[in-house]
Amino acid sequence: MQSLKNQRVLVIGGSSGMGLAIAAATADAGASVTIASRNEEKLTAVATKLSGAVHIAVLDTGDNGLLERFFEKQTTWDHVVISAAQTRTGSVRSLSLTDAKAAMESKFWGAYRVARAAAH
Repeated sequence: MQSLKNQRVLVIGGSSGMGLAIAAATADAGASVTIASRNEEKLTAVATKLSGAVHIAVLDTGDNGLLERFFEKQTTWDHVVISAAQTRTGSVRSLSLTDAKAAMESKFWGAYRVARAAAH
């Protein structure tokens, strides 16, 4: 991996799964990493296991006001990764319309809200 020394990386969904793997890899590559999710306890526990400069932020991609307030207080990020989403899975026929709409709300609109707020 290319050196990320002195780069600021925000990983929303960084407390588990792919987000955690990305946070670990970028921290190992020298980045100053902030992991974010809705669960502060989980973030704190995970942050202690990562190497380098790791910070935490409690964020919810469904809360536009929270995202805007967070990004207004931040200097520019070099990289923003969004792996956070709450989605139910299943075939088109078995997934209810309510669950499909919730998945779009979380995965698409959550990322959209982050991109919009981070553009400040």
